[in-house]
Amino acid sequence: MMTFRVVHKPSNNHVRCPYRIVEQSTGHEIDWINQYLDYEMLRRLADATLRTYPPQGDKGPNRLATVLSKQTLPQQALAKTLGLEQLRIAPRG
Repeated sequence: MMTFRVVHKPSNNHVRCPYRIVEQSTGHEIDWINQYLDYEMLRRLADATLRTYPPQGDKGPNRLATVLSKQTLPQQALAKTLGLEQLRIAPRG
């Protein structure tokens, strides 16, 4: 029969759960349980982080994006180097 215990091991890593599950007789950590605890710790941090932003419509930063160009930055640099920004599409007819 395996016996487990909870050990408090504080860490500077805020994603790692400070509580670890170890086997009583060997002192080895039980990896799959501790990975689950780390995952839950990360999930709670993510939820808390998302709650710090104001919901849409409340006072807070305006969430508006303006697209100035459909070209990527390397495409824009190439167009500038080749002088393509000076070309205009001539109307047909």
